Amino acid sequence: MYSFVREEIFSYPMLQWNQEKTFDAACKKVLSKKAILAYIVKKTIPEFEDYSIREIEALYIENDPEISNVRLANKNPYIHGMNTEDTDMEEGTVRFDLLFYVRLPLEEGLTKVIVNVEAQGKFSPGYPIPKRMIYYMARMISSQHGKEFVKSHYEEIKKVYSIWICMDPPLYAANTINRYGMREANVYGKPLFEKKDYDLMEGILICLSQDEEGASGSDLLDFLNTTFRKRMSAKEKRKILEEKYSIPFDQELEEEMETMDGAFSSAYKSSLERKGMKRGKMQGIEQEKRETIQALFQMNRFSLQEIATIARCPIEKILEIQEELEQ
Repeated sequence: MYSFVREEIFSYPMLQWNQEKTFDAACKKVLSKKAILAYIVKKTIPEFEDYSIREIEALYIENDPEISNVRLANKNPYIHGMNTEDTDMEEGTVRFDLLFYVRLPLEEGLTKVIVNVEAQGKFSPGYPIPKRMIYYMARMISSQHGKEFVKSHYEEIKKVYSIWICMDPPLYAANTINRYGMREANVYGKPLFEKKDYDLMEGILICLSQDEEGASGSDLLDFLNTTFRKRMSAKEKRKILEEKYSIPFDQELEEEMETMDGAFSSAYKSSLERKGMKRGKMQGIEQEKRETIQALFQMNRFSLQEIATIARCPIEKILEIQEELEQ
């Protein structure tokens, strides 16, 4: 009687999974937009605090002539970046969402840092996010051997950043930014090394909010909340990002924004439909139990307790149906 309902219900997880994958892919594509990354770099790497978005985008992100794919990418407003797959024979493969070089302006000249950006859906995926973040940074450090430095020239190691953007965290974690890094803790005597000699890994966890009311108090959070807010249309996002944050839109960015908007709208609609189907299924089961109880009463062979046991209903429910039948 209810096989069709069950099939429909069990098909929803796959549909929802596809919608989440579509939304996730669109998020990563939006993040790969150089102007979007330039804003994130400006607000997370202190050396860029006084630089404009256009300066960071044009002069510092992936502008290393030594790497051919970076040199080609300078003409493309989207980050293609470094090889986002790191494979080690013993440790396995790590796939980064986005991995790219940033040229860091220092007093002694330009140096490079490596930046990883991850679009994270779940706040609690079964492990603490900082532990995975640290593992990613460790792999980003170790993979530099043979590329950024050879033999024992560890002084050539480049600093790495891993920036995790959690799209839909629990309420207590929403609108927070936390940093995780290395420091020298002087226990006795005097400090021995400069910060640049050990400050080689910095993780940043940015937890957004889907609350539509009010500003967070952080420019970076407000920017990312606008960019990835699920209940805001692509048209509204474009207006705010262009006018408030000077983010240039092209056709591809607009399409990815619309894809995010469409994926969420579809997922939200499916969620409502799924709840309706579940309610329909429960109502059907309830009606089936009621008909079974009525049939047992009509047989006039079972006690109230026996009917309750057979129908798996509380005795109060059996008495209620009995009263209806006697009316």
